[in-house]
Amino acid sequence: MIKSKDFAGGILLFAVGTFFLWLSLPLPVGSLQHFGPGMLPKTLSTFLAIGGAMLTLKAAARGSSLLEDFHWRPTLSLLAAFVVFALLIRSAGLVVAAPCSLTLAYYAEGGRSFGELAAIVIAVTAGCILLFKTALGLPIPLLTISW
Repeated sequence: MIKSKDFAGGILLFAVGTFFLWLSLPLPVGSLQHFGPGMLPKTLSTFLAIGGAMLTLKAAARGSSLLEDFHWRPTLSLLAAFVVFALLIRSAGLVVAAPCSLTLAYYAEGGRSFGELAAIVIAVTAGCILLFKTALGLPIPLLTISW
């Protein structure tokens, strides 16, 4: 089981590293004494791609298959949570976006109670408001629903 996850994870890391390396190509690297804006993204994405390739080759050498049993519910639930948060944060505000995305993410793992969900949503939303709006002073809208 771990071998198949290593193989798939290695391919994913290699793809993400290669993609971000491609995105950072136009940025100048600079020198070691004067870093340019492309130094960090190019270095990190290169290491990510190399690590992914090494993980994939290691898993392939052990004879693992791509994926034996893939769990769709956690993957789709978390993906939906990210998309919903991105769509709602500017249009509806943090007070709406956080609970909606937390509710979707909560269902990635089954067998939990509604009371636990409510406690998590209230605590995390309040924590986000305190951290991002109050402590850091970020210009994140709290509630922007217009009728």
